Amino acid sequence: MHEENRMFWRHCAEIYPRYFNNAKVIELGSFNINGTVRDYFKGCDYTGVDWKPGPCVDVVSLIHNLSTEIKYDTIISASMLEHDPWPEKSMAKMVDLMKPDGVLLLSWGCNHAVGAHCLAEAPDHEYHALKGQIVHDFLVAAGLHIAEFRYTHTFVGYKTIEEAWKGRGSYFIGEILAIAFKDPSNIVGEPIIDEMLPEDKSDYKGKTVYITFPFSPAVSTPQQTDPRPQPNPNERPPVFTRR
Repeated sequence: MHEENRMFWRHCAEIYPRYFNNAKVIELGSFNINGTVRDYFKGCDYTGVDWKPGPCVDVVSLIHNLSTEIKYDTIISASMLEHDPWPEKSMAKMVDLMKPDGVLLLSWGCNHAVGAHCLAEAPDHEYHALKGQIVHDFLVAAGLHIAEFRYTHTFVGYKTIEEAWKGRGSYFIGEILAIAFKDPSNIVGEPIIDEMLPEDKSDYKGKTVYITFPFSPAVSTPQQTDPRPQPNPNERPPVFTRR
């Protein structure tokens, strides 16, 4: 989990503390690769679900095949949907798991993405960049009310992806963050909805945008091991290409 993700989860916990404290929580795609959102929840009845056993996984199941009648205050999916071959089925399960006053918290790799990564973490060993509008329209059609729908680079204060790279040069480029409720009265403040990039619109027929740059080997530390290649800030800037 990169720092920009952590900023988002801290933001959610600060704005919506009731869903992070003494709540019934389910995380879908909970396998801990390089950090867990579980750290932001206090005193919660917390269940982690993933398709394979491992750290922070309490229930082994494909998300759309999860069998339970339990409803949850907080449904969270962090950087999972882009590794799921069945994203719409999984999103339907997420909505089904929500209590009437529950919240759905999402982050995922969208169509303006850095390309395939963490292939071993996907059931089909593929990467599925997921257009932002597909998720947005699915949530609306499911009757949810969106409180926030934001690109990570705008969330941390950059207007464009190119500007974000120059400012931080991080792996967070190409993600969307979303907060959605069944009951709109639970939304704090006015909704924040980013303008969709062309590549993330459902009617976009062009090629996916990938950000390519030289990678340096991942660096492991005793505290955190990230198997993904990391950008080397000392080498040339990224090139934005469509393919």
